Amino acid sequence: MISNLKKLASKISDGELFLGYSPKISYLCQPLTASASYLILSVHRELDISNFILLNAGRADHFRDWNWQGVNSPFARMWLVREGTAQVSIGAETHPLEPGYLNMIPPFTPHNCRCEGRLSLYYLHLYEQPSAEIPIMEDFVFPFRVPADEWAGRLVERLLEINPRRELPEYDPVSYDNPRELLRNMAGNIGNPYHSRVETHGILCLLLSRFLERAVRRIEMEDNRLREVIRYISANIDRPISLGELSGIVPCTDDHLIRIFKQKLNHTPIEYINLRKIEKAQLMLLTENSSVGDIASSLSFYDTSYFIRLFKKLTGVTPLDYRRSNMQTTFLPNDNPLNTRENGH
Repeated sequence: MISNLKKLASKISDGELFLGYSPKISYLCQPLTASASYLILSVHRELDISNFILLNAGRADHFRDWNWQGVNSPFARMWLVREGTAQVSIGAETHPLEPGYLNMIPPFTPHNCRCEGRLSLYYLHLYEQPSAEIPIMEDFVFPFRVPADEWAGRLVERLLEINPRRELPEYDPVSYDNPRELLRNMAGNIGNPYHSRVETHGILCLLLSRFLERAVRRIEMEDNRLREVIRYISANIDRPISLGELSGIVPCTDDHLIRIFKQKLNHTPIEYINLRKIEKAQLMLLTENSSVGDIASSLSFYDTSYFIRLFKKLTGVTPLDYRRSNMQTTFLPNDNPLNTRENGH
């Protein structure tokens, strides 16, 4: 067994692709060197969606009261419309929300919602937990919607059935889009029986696979060396990472690594590291009550003033302004909204 695994590690290190996944692989690889184990694990876990958990799930019935501006959350949203129509605006594009399609908004995607009549829909909130791998929601550009057949509807209904009491208590995003409610909703998974958590994960995989089928990788990295470097950055994003440290992974010269990054990512390695650190800071600002200084320090920015300047340079606002602006959402007034039994976004 060990000799076969060593041959396999050798093939992977030579750039050959290894397909399949086994949760026992980390145990089997322990007798191998750390580098060989890392190579096997990194290939296996290239598309690991086990980090997705369900936050909320429910059915909502609206009448002109699904109207919001500036919604921007650290989790993804899925909608399956039963009746009626609505619109979702992302930047300059407006997308219809209508029966026959499964719709998704990735995390940290500012959007506006508009409903001028009746709307009945299922809603799901999914959170991708931080990991050492490249987050799927960052690695791909997803379509806003994909066709939904009868089975998609059955999957969503089954998800609601095995996850009772996961509805939104209020439809106002401010009421649930905050650190306290995010942690409470994450903890809601703990109380579910193990078999329900397994089934929930399976359904989420099936629903996400429909979007992955039509998704486009943000960067097609034909050079596997670049993907290994990016994985390393993801696994060590909390600590200082030097250019020499990265070029030693490939291995190649510092100048060659910079050229690869500029060609494929349009950023130098250090610029890319800072982008990823600021992305994590955005998540921490919305999901933790830590001070700006503590967040900066946890990401190895020991000069808080520099961290604030870099954050503003990359996002357009200071960390405190970012936290304030995303903790409140504007409700658009509507004409004679009806009170409904359930509401959700």
